Amino acid sequence: MTTHLDAAYAGLAPDTARIYRDLSRLPFHDIDPAVVAAVRRITPGEATAHLATLAAAGLLENLGSDELRGPLYRFASPELREQALGLAHAHAHETDGEGHDVLGRALGWAPSAAAAADEQATPSHYHTLGINTGDLPHTPQHPVHHHDADCALGWLTAQSENLLALIRAASQHNRDDYLWRLVYSMWPWRRAAHRGDEWIELHELALSAASRDPSADELVERHLMTTYGSGLRNAGDPIALQVFTRVWEMAREAGDARGEAQALYELGATHLGNNDAMEAVPLLERARRIRVEHGYGRGGGAGRHPPRPGRLASRPRRSGPAPVSGCARRPAGSRYARRRPGPGLAGAHPPEGGRRPGRRSGPEDG
Repeated sequence: MTTHLDAAYAGLAPDTARIYRDLSRLPFHDIDPAVVAAVRRITPGEATAHLATLAAAGLLENLGSDELRGPLYRFASPELREQALGLAHAHAHETDGEGHDVLGRALGWAPSAAAAADEQATPSHYHTLGINTGDLPHTPQHPVHHHDADCALGWLTAQSENLLALIRAASQHNRDDYLWRLVYSMWPWRRAAHRGDEWIELHELALSAASRDPSADELVERHLMTTYGSGLRNAGDPIALQVFTRVWEMAREAGDARGEAQALYELGATHLGNNDAMEAVPLLERARRIRVEHGYGRGGGAGRHPPRPGRLASRPRRSGPAPVSGCARRPAGSRYARRRPGPGLAGAHPPEGGRRPGRRSGPEDG
């Protein structure tokens, strides 16, 4: 630090100085009072006051105020962040456990807020797994609440870069229980942002985390694979067919007719997106029959009328997030275009009426 900033840090109250050190341990691009409150176990009002003090001292930069997040701050320079991290390491011995739970508390806060946003913005998706972060350590004392669906999506959009960075940090630190829950709960953001590369990356991390987490059962893996497959399909990756085939197999093994119908629909939609109506239509009709036979009726993806050939392939994709009221895809030749089947996919057998990429099968039987 410069002499001026050294003096500014030395003049901080102990609690404010500790917040400054804690912030250096977070992978966030910007900071708001809610996350500081969660990390330090204080009220948002107290966090706001500490952040304003740090900005007045020249240690943080005030970025203005966001309608949904409140006042935003960041380190005045990358050098200051590094120096603050050095201070955090130097002071670690003074307070038992200082820094030990900083990332954990941020991870406790993020899935709680994201799951609440998922429940507001896409309730059917939320209730599929009913993510309950109250069972995890570090439940925030002051959880984030979203007024309505627009505010929920707006919050996810505004926090997206921080949440992506936090997921990657969770992967580096093997915080599997938080990781897959956070990825699952970001579904509304994915639908609005259309950032396919990140969505695929996050799901590869989430599926690996879920495979290690004893609390993640087969249903968790299946639903993560379904949204993973949707990202692959949107990216034009042929592995999507293998992913949805494996989801179909898992649903059949679990005796889940609704899940089987949904997987068949996703397979049919993927073939249709490839302009392969001959493969698509039998799968879509089979999905419809299962739903009718089991009385599921309309409302789910497999309950809709099969899309017309060419409809998915010609549908324009938005390049940016959907507008929020009130409140680059990777180039050809990337590693995503050459992805090998993941664990459990290589042996997946397509249902009748579908085929492996590059291999044609006969029409659906009866």
